[in-house]
Amino acid sequence: MRTPTPGGDPVVERLGGVERRLAELERRANRHGTMNDAEGNIIAAADAITGVGLGRPFLPQTWAPARLQWDGLFYASGGTSPETIWKATVLKQHPSILLAVETQADAGTAGTLRVTVAGTVVKEVTFGESQSRHVFTLPVPGAHLDPVGMTIQLWRTAGTGLVRCWPQDTSGVSL
Repeated sequence: MRTPTPGGDPVVERLGGVERRLAELERRANRHGTMNDAEGNIIAAADAITGVGLGRPFLPQTWAPARLQWDGLFYASGGTSPETIWKATVLKQHPSILLAVETQADAGTAGTLRVTVAGTVVKEVTFGESQSRHVFTLPVPGAHLDPVGMTIQLWRTAGTGLVRCWPQDTSGVSL
């Protein structure tokens, strides 16, 4: 880089200013794909998983029991028709939701798990006695920041015991 001298050539001084500005821009958008603000904080980066494209925050989502029962079985069902056990309302930030749900049924019992997004059934799986983890990628309809309702429904399909489910690891993603 050229260093202008006092009383030096104005073209050289202007070129030095351009070079300093270019160096600042290169510092903010380096070859590793990150962009920093003036204080050095990362404000944009490459996707951490693929290394390609703009990185996105995978925003966590929360669930609430759809019904509260004093016996603590708000996560279980003994019914033979779909019953909403968990519910959530998310503000659309990403085109998809990554959802993991644990299921389990009493001995000799089987059940079905259903997930709805904006009132539409998007996933349905059957399960039995052994504890199972089901992982889904679900589409999220609507425009950016639209509120979107989701439910997890459950019912018994065989046997006389209870069926249970627990939503876990729910995040908005760009998959």
